[in-house]
Amino acid sequence: MQENLLTQISLAEINDQIKELETLDRQSITIDELKLKISRLMKGHTVRLREIVAKKIFRARKTPQNIVFNRVNELWYPPTNLITKYGRCNNINSTIFYCSDSEPTAILELRPEIGFYLTILKCHLKDSNSIPHVQELGLPEFTAKFNPQLGGTVLENTALGKAYWQNQDDEVKNLAIRSFLVKEFIQNVLPGNEDQYKISVAISEILMNLMVFVTLALQLNIEEQI
Repeated sequence: MQENLLTQISLAEINDQIKELETLDRQSITIDELKLKISRLMKGHTVRLREIVAKKIFRARKTPQNIVFNRVNELWYPPTNLITKYGRCNNINSTIFYCSDSEPTAILELRPEIGFYLTILKCHLKDSNSIPHVQELGLPEFTAKFNPQLGGTVLENTALGKAYWQNQDDEVKNLAIRSFLVKEFIQNVLPGNEDQYKISVAISEILMNLMVFVTLALQLNIEEQI
């Protein structure tokens, strides 16, 4: 069996790289600089894809009280020129189709307050036999808080994961990298502090360039608007 790339680096070196990333000045560093550093950290890191069980996905948008959204393009990708701040996955002037596999999750992502108006876009697969897969980054950690049966087990704790790594050290290294990626990816960033998203943006671009993320929007068709 071919040697895992993680075997070639020590846990101490991995922790040093993570510490460096955590203490960087996020205002001054560029996304490209971060991608170089994170790619080095992720060398040999193993992930898995999950099937999207839901047949529909949802996207929500806050709606002014005096406006009714009644066209798809008002709820679809925003124009790139309007993307002036970093998001969890999107770079500046870069559009990402954020969506959820349930309507309540799409609503909660917006953190609405009482009195807010929302418009929900519901989409379904163009081909029901072509099930999309997504990177599971953060999914087990998040769902385990509420229902471990909904993907609440990280790869390192599964029989498949344990069979993959040749030794426990590599498993521990993989989990250390994963924990850092997840922490950055699901962090809560307040308005005005969008530079804190730079690492999760870099992570997302790395994964999408590797075609680990599946672009769901290319496989979706509009079903209806609510």
